[in-house]
Amino acid sequence: MVIVLDGKYIMEFYKIINQKDKKSKCFFSVLIILLISAFFLLLYRQNHVQNTAEDSSVIVYLVRHGQTEANVEGVLVGGDSDSMLTDEGRLGAEALGYMLSDVSFSCAYSSELGRAISTREIILSENKYVDDCCKTEELPGLNDISWGDVEGLSIEDASQLIPDLSEDTVFGTISDRDFVSPIHAESKYDFYHRFQDAMTQIVTNKENQNRNVLVVTHSAMTFWLMEVFDDKTLSSVDNASVTIIKYTDGEWELISFNQIP
Repeated sequence: MVIVLDGKYIMEFYKIINQKDKKSKCFFSVLIILLISAFFLLLYRQNHVQNTAEDSSVIVYLVRHGQTEANVEGVLVGGDSDSMLTDEGRLGAEALGYMLSDVSFSCAYSSELGRAISTREIILSENKYVDDCCKTEELPGLNDISWGDVEGLSIEDASQLIPDLSEDTVFGTISDRDFVSPIHAESKYDFYHRFQDAMTQIVTNKENQNRNVLVVTHSAMTFWLMEVFDDKTLSSVDNASVTIIKYTDGEWELISFNQIP
C-alpha cells in the first residue's frame, strides 16, 4: 500500500479552509490531523508486519543425550530399547545445561525414550528461565533409529549375524525408499522422513516463532543433519553435545556443530 501526500494539494486544501468560517476551519483542521494520523498509523503497521515476517525464525538447540550404559558396553540400543545414563552421562548433561543456562527456551522437546527425557530434564534443571515459559513435549518422530533383530546385542555378536555390518547394509541410504534391511532395522529413508516431519512440526509451531527451542534426541540425528547440510562435512555427534541451527522461511542454517561443554 502506497500513500503519497503531495504538498501542492495540501496548499490548495489550506486555501479552501481559509475561505471558510471559524467553525468550518476547525472542522477541516481536525480532519487534516485525523488524515495525517491515519497515514502514519498505516505506515507503522505496514512496516511492523513486514519486519515481523522478515525476522520470523526459530533457533534450534539440537542435543544428543548423555552417555548411557549401552554406550560404554558397546551394545546396540536404538529406537526399540532404552539404556540409563551413566554418572558421566548425567555430569555431561549438567555441564551442557550450565552452558545453555542463559538461553530462554519456549519449549523443550525430546524423543519418547528415557535417556533423552532424562537428559532434557537435567539440562532444564540448570536453566535460569525454565519456570517462566518453557513447556516440555515428547515426539515419537525424534526417537532413535531401530536396529531391528540386533537391537540389544553387542557389536561383536551383531557382526556374527551380519558379517558386513555397516550403516548402508543395515539401514540403506536416505534416497532408497524401497530398501529392506536384512535384519529388519528401520531404513534411513523412513527415519529421515519421520525426523524431518517432527522438526517441521517444531519450527512451524506459532509458539516457537522468534524463539529458541531445545530438542534432545539421539546419534541418528546425524543422518538428518548430513542430508539437510549436504554441502558440509559432518561427522557423528558426541554424547551431551549441542548443534545449533536456525530455521527461517523454509531454510535451515547451520550455526555451530557438535559443541560440548
